[in-house]
Amino acid sequence: MRRASTLALLCASCSLLAKETAKPVDPPPPVPAAQPALPPPDPDAGLKQEVAQVREQVRALLKEQQELYWKTWTLGEAGDLSATYASASSSWLFTPENVAKVELLRERTSDPLQARALQLLKLYLASEVLARRAAQPSDAFASALATATVSVDGQELPYRDLDAMLASEGHAGRRRKLTKAGQLAAKRLASLQQERDKRLSEAAQALGYSGYVAFAADLRQADLEALAPMAEAILAQTEAAYRAALEEVARREAGLPLAELRRADLPRLFRTGEVDTFFPKEKLIERLTSSLAAMGFDLAKLANLKVDAEPRARKNPRSLAFPVDPPADVRFSLKPAEGLGAFAQALHEAGHALLASLSPEGPFELSQLGESAVGEAAGALFEGLLDHKEFAVQAGVPASRAAGYQRFSQLRRLFSLRRAAGRLLLERAFWSSAAGDRGELCRQILGRAYGVTFEADDSDRCLLEREELFRSADRLRALVLAAQLDRELRQRVSPQWWTDPRSAELIKQIFGQQAPPAQTWLASLGQLGLDAAALLGGAEPAAGQPKP
Repeated sequence: MRRASTLALLCASCSLLAKETAKPVDPPPPVPAAQPALPPPDPDAGLKQEVAQVREQVRALLKEQQELYWKTWTLGEAGDLSATYASASSSWLFTPENVAKVELLRERTSDPLQARALQLLKLYLASEVLARRAAQPSDAFASALATATVSVDGQELPYRDLDAMLASEGHAGRRRKLTKAGQLAAKRLASLQQERDKRLSEAAQALGYSGYVAFAADLRQADLEALAPMAEAILAQTEAAYRAALEEVARREAGLPLAELRRADLPRLFRTGEVDTFFPKEKLIERLTSSLAAMGFDLAKLANLKVDAEPRARKNPRSLAFPVDPPADVRFSLKPAEGLGAFAQALHEAGHALLASLSPEGPFELSQLGESAVGEAAGALFEGLLDHKEFAVQAGVPASRAAGYQRFSQLRRLFSLRRAAGRLLLERAFWSSAAGDRGELCRQILGRAYGVTFEADDSDRCLLEREELFRSADRLRALVLAAQLDRELRQRVSPQWWTDPRSAELIKQIFGQQAPPAQTWLASLGQLGLDAAALLGGAEPAAGQPKP
């Protein structure tokens, strides 16, 4: 019985289980559609935000400063540059920490254009940090230069006017006397210059550079050692032509043979004298605009380039371009002024203004903080037109005086080139650990470059010709690059390209590149790198075209 009851219970259980199993089963809830995977959080988001704030502050500061410079220059209004730094919270902005942040983001950026912009931003910030740390000796040097005097025949004359006094003094003996009178001031200034350089070197080391030269190379974006052979070649290959031209001018302007020339005689040799009469002030603006129009640039039709040619009494007479917010807002100040120098300056600044106004949209650093050598090359390209005899005649030099003008122009061009080469070599030797007697070193290097004798008394004045942070590297590269651009225009457009409206198209193509370091310009022209041959007369026009 017990067994039967157990079996009955089991069967009843099976029956119940079967009934339960037979019940319909509810379908499972629908599976949610797959959601796209969220991108992983950006580990650099905070860094990017901090750098974006730095960029915004820098851009606003640069625009504010350019506006201030513009009003001061064109209207004669008083301006306080220090106030612009205060409003930009420079104590927060210009710090080694921000330099490091920008550099870190640059290292992590894959976009070459953005990386280039960040590199320029870093160098700008680093320069400002160095300037602040060297402010005391820099201000002392600037103040001493502004107030230093030369005692001559019982008169106290400004030391900064010494070259102008030497240029106007026709007697060689009195030129020597003027130079000796400036020795005390030159010695004081050279001492302050040395203190400033020491402080700059210390500040560069605090930013992680090995010293002054390493920072200068980064700032100039140049291999300073690689430029030295070019500078040496320029001095060697221009020696004969330069000395021949110098000999002629020395006898005419200074009444001395080349062997007797001294540093004190140089300003006399390069005064423009009669040439200035060929460039009257009332013709300056008309000749500039017509010269640019002939090559295809109508300044009045460039909507983003504002030209102020009003002859206000308080307006600065020196032509100057102002990249307020390029390319959208570029300004160009012109004022009628007399002489070759004024016209040359107007042409030079026209190059700067066109470069800024033709630059493409993009990171502001590329157009406002770009490579200095490129900007100077744009200016040198247009200023260098005065070295072409045909352009000079078109600009106002009488045809009967063209041959003499050309010889004078050649001497000025060669001197400018040799001075840049000599100053680069001087700076390189000056910072060498084996520099030795730096005054003697300076006299030897610049004496060779200038083609005149520097006497022992010239040591301090010679050292004052050094340019801060290898600025000579920019000048040298700019002159070489401008000559290469001129060669390309002569070959691709016309031997007298400044008369052909097609020139504007090639210039726009070159100036309008997004990232314009020198090598980018040259690569766009099919050239491998800087080549001094165009400056040294080694380049010929394209086959089938007449020589210029």
